[in-house]
Amino acid sequence: MTVSGDSGVKLQRLGRSDARMTDESAASGPAGDRLADDSVLATDVAAFYSIMGRLMRFRWLLVAGAILGIVLAVLIKIYGLPEYTARVQLMPSQTTSLAQGDLQAKSLFGGGFLMGQQPQSVPPYVQFQTALTSFELARQLAEDQQLLTKIFYKFWDPETGQWVAPDGPIAKLRDTLGLRPWAPPGAWELQRFMMARVEINAAAANGMMEISFEWEDPVFAQEFLRKMVAVADNMVRAADVRRAQQVEDFILSRLDEVTQIEQRTALTRLMIENERVLIFTAIEAPYAAAIFDGPIVEDRPSSPKLGKMILILAGGLVFLISLIVLLWPTRRRRAARRG
Repeated sequence: MTVSGDSGVKLQRLGRSDARMTDESAASGPAGDRLADDSVLATDVAAFYSIMGRLMRFRWLLVAGAILGIVLAVLIKIYGLPEYTARVQLMPSQTTSLAQGDLQAKSLFGGGFLMGQQPQSVPPYVQFQTALTSFELARQLAEDQQLLTKIFYKFWDPETGQWVAPDGPIAKLRDTLGLRPWAPPGAWELQRFMMARVEINAAAANGMMEISFEWEDPVFAQEFLRKMVAVADNMVRAADVRRAQQVEDFILSRLDEVTQIEQRTALTRLMIENERVLIFTAIEAPYAAAIFDGPIVEDRPSSPKLGKMILILAGGLVFLISLIVLLWPTRRRRAARRG
């Protein structure tokens, strides 16, 4: 069958139109939807692999950032806990002033007074200042189990009522190296703790003294300062009692040997002064130092300091930038060689 030119063109156009309609109907069906979904999925996968490829080129930066993040998290954990500062102001006790009327008997044990030498004695308030930093103070405070468990609470299990040794890489390393095994906290650990946490400021002009202590629990911070002051004061009291008893024993032994009236009179007077010391040490009142004000706690946490936290974050940022500056040229040269 022969078709004229115009009719042939019309038939071709009609065929193409039918083909387009067939394709459009196929694309609008279930098969077309699946093809569209597969196309979108392939595009997403390609984009994902492209992003991952770019990130893998900077994997050293990701590792450095992760390590830096861990270090910063540890520093913030250590220095980021809110802590409060408790303060107490002290002054020389009135009991000490009354008891120090004439304490030359304290230096009599060597016989210096009878030989015409001028004895020297250390005032109880000065002894108190020395006692605040002594190991004996830490030893007596460490006898209070409740105080130790509050300070070293990380190693204390309240459920079992026992100390728990730290379990971690450091503990295993100590065992491997054969170092001294871990022991429950005691006097030495408490003294190191006090040296790091307790601050003592003594004013030479007016004789006042301020002791400050920083801790997480404001109530315990006040209790610790009261306990510390009371134990140090009792240490000075007990030391003066021991010296007075030694002096008394010496005077009694000398009275049995001395026959001259002048010496016996001097010994008798010293015995009276020594008894005066014993009387004042027996009074239930602060002996060497008395609390003038406090302990009081600041209403706001004294740490962490905003400046310290900013310095930590700034230090981490400087470290990361320095790492990029140092390693970036090397990475560029390697990439250029590969290209």
